[in-house]
Amino acid sequence: MVGFGIRKYIHSMIHLLNIPKPKITLKDIDPKKLKVWFKTKGNPGYISFKLPAEITDLVYDCFPSFFKNENTGVYLQKITTDFNNYLHKDPRIYALNYILVPGGGNVETCVYDMNDENPISYHIPTEQWHLLKTSYLHCVKNVEQTRYALTISFRFEITDEQLGWLMLKEVL
Repeated sequence: MVGFGIRKYIHSMIHLLNIPKPKITLKDIDPKKLKVWFKTKGNPGYISFKLPAEITDLVYDCFPSFFKNENTGVYLQKITTDFNNYLHKDPRIYALNYILVPGGGNVETCVYDMNDENPISYHIPTEQWHLLKTSYLHCVKNVEQTRYALTISFRFEITDEQLGWLMLKEVL
């Protein structure tokens, strides 16, 4: 088991990670054929879709086997211009995202600190895994067209083993 140090480390809001790229593009996925998993209440600009097992398995192939458990799920995120600047906190604690289609050249992810203050904006490159503390206030800005990303959702908790592995993958 990994100790408190990793929990303190992961307290940071966003981390770029050096994880292999999944062998998937948006061309491999037809969002029109997917089942809606989640829609944001009060804003039509965010939808996540349940992915079929063959796509989910390709995503999990990028990770050690302990990433696939009852508290994780792999989904396709769809973010439209309606979601620009929509400040929110997720009920999930973390999301591990991989941007397939950025939604424009100047899209930024903005994350606030634990006190809902001091926003920091990040331009996250396409095809870059990143860990986002979704339980903190956050939003996306400057979405000009539909943005698609793969997301591994840590619904209720992220294990010390998962956190330790991710910490070793951070791009410094």
